[in-house]
Amino acid sequence: MKQNDTGPALAVTLIDIDPFGGEAVVDLKSGSTVVFNMRLRGSQVKKVDRAASVITNSALGEVEYRWSASDTDTPGRYEGEFEVTFADGAVLTYPREGYIPIPIGDDIG
Repeated sequence: MKQNDTGPALAVTLIDIDPFGGEAVVDLKSGSTVVFNMRLRGSQVKKVDRAASVITNSALGEVEYRWSASDTDTPGRYEGEFEVTFADGAVLTYPREGYIPIPIGDDIG
């Protein structure tokens, strides 16, 4: 992705890891909501703060974040995560470990 790009959307499959190392897709039942957060790596200041995300396939844990121009206006190495609020009020952040790497390169034009 380059500076000021707004596509493609950041599309991911949310995965849960059980205590034994097994993996399963997250079931985003009716009533679940998802937001996206992104910051410059090493910073505590959010570039994207709790921005609404789209659940594209609830049974398969598929979500996407659609970029706005202000999200990508500054080149750098960013890290992101999706936060899910389930219908019962429980909140979990994905990926469960680490972050989604999001490099934004300098745009010549």
